[in-house]
Parts: sequence; structure tokens; C-alpha cells
Amino acid sequence: MEQHLGDVFAKNAAGESGETVKPTKALTPVQKDLREIRITAHNNIALCYYKLNQIDKALDNCNEVLKLDPDNTKGLFRSAQVNIARKFYDKAKENLQKIVKLCGNQTDQSVYVELDRIKKLEQVENEKQKKDFARMFK
Repeated sequence: MEQHLGDVFAKNAAGESGETVKPTKALTPVQKDLREIRITAHNNIALCYYKLNQIDKALDNCNEVLKLDPDNTKGLFRSAQVNIARKFYDKAKENLQKIVKLCGNQTDQSVYVELDRIKKLEQVENEKQKKDFARMFK
């Protein structure tokens, strides 16, 4: 049921194919509203899947948001959280740094919290790798 709801929504908002339509001219107010609704829906669905620890589905929805609006800060933040869960720290940092670049002084504190968390997770991962390599050469 959950998958069908997303599929139906995507098809209704984007056209029959469900693919993102790249407009060649300015969007009408209705098209703009539909685009914003799709962005909001995919952001919310991504958060739900993230909370349910369904990381691949969360990432798919984050990618849909970023396809519609590459500068969407919520989409970038959720994508960073998903990439942290996948241990793709470089991609997560890239997303968070883009938020900092977009928002400047208005950047939410949670972005910096996530950047600190990545730094700590990378340190733990590096220590683990050092121990693993040390055991290989004993």
C-alpha cells in the first residue's frame, strides 16, 4: 500500500510516466504548487523511511527531492542523515556543507551537530581500521 501511494502521487504530479518533467518554459502556478507538494511529500516519506530504518527507500525519496530542487535544505539534510547511516561520510559532509553554503549565517545548529557526529564516526572508523591492519601484519 505504501509503495502504491507514492507511485500514484508521483504519476499524478509529474505526468503519466512518473518521471520528472524538465519544463522548457516557466511553470504555471498550478505546476509550481504540484512541484512543492511533491517536494514536501518526498521529504516526509524520506523521514518516515529513515525512522523505520529503511535506508534505501529513504535515499530514493531524498534523491527525488534533490532531483526536483537541488538546493532544498531539508532534502540535503535528510540525504546527509541517510548517508551517515550508510557510512558514506564524504557524501553526507558534501550535503551538509552545501547547506552551510546556501544558508550562511542562518544555518541551523543541527547541521553543525551532524558535521561533528560525522567527524567522531570517522575517527572511530579510522581507529577500527588501524586495529584491523595491525592484526593483519602480526
